[in-house]
Amino acid sequence: MITKIGLSFHNYRGITNSAIVLAKKSFLLRNEGSLLGIFWYLLNPLVIFLVLLHIKQYVIVEVPNYPMYLFIGLVIFNFIKKCTVLIANSFVGNASFIKNTDLNNFILPLHRLFETIFSHFFEILIFIFMMIYYHINILNIFLYLFFLIFISLFAFSIGLILAIIRIFVVDLLDIWGIVMQILWFLTPIFYIATNSSSINLFNPFYYFIEASRIIIFGEGNILIVIFATVISLISALGSGLIYCKIKHHIAEFV
Repeated sequence: MITKIGLSFHNYRGITNSAIVLAKKSFLLRNEGSLLGIFWYLLNPLVIFLVLLHIKQYVIVEVPNYPMYLFIGLVIFNFIKKCTVLIANSFVGNASFIKNTDLNNFILPLHRLFETIFSHFFEILIFIFMMIYYHINILNIFLYLFFLIFISLFAFSIGLILAIIRIFVVDLLDIWGIVMQILWFLTPIFYIATNSSSINLFNPFYYFIEASRIIIFGEGNILIVIFATVISLISALGSGLIYCKIKHHIAEFV
């Protein structure tokens, strides 16, 4: 029994190390020869951030430190969106790799997760500068880094389920794109969530964005953080069970 556990741990550690190596290579290749490099990744949230910040003067939004409130919402939403989209294409987009190698196909979605996390560290640097500017306790960033584990776990779980569904549904990415557009407006990114907006009760993006704000600002309802953590663990369990059921048949369907 102990030997089997040891072997399983060794296998998963090898998968994780391989995924990290692939993520580093993908991250570097994606930015190689690019005019702005990693700043292309930051360009989208920064442009939307500036536009919404300008629009704020025409909309009543009474939020202390609103620029940081807005930036956190944009960054967390984009992190989950980018992660799910990249992972959703990890099996179908690497069909030849899956069919012609003996490597564990779990590496493919996992390396996309690490690639997204690498990019996110540049946004965390902006978080730190904004926290210093607004005199927010800089130690809260360490709590956020811990909570990032659960954000990543949720994004990975949703992406993994999408990757499995996409094997059978060709248009899934187009459908997911529409869903993400709807969620962008339903989620309180640039406005305040009110008690009357019951739609947020069923919107997991709301919990992860609000939990991130609570952790970074150091104030708010801690129950939202706990609920987001529970959502992350449940989604991980669900996606894990689904993947275990189909992992040996992925090569047959892609």
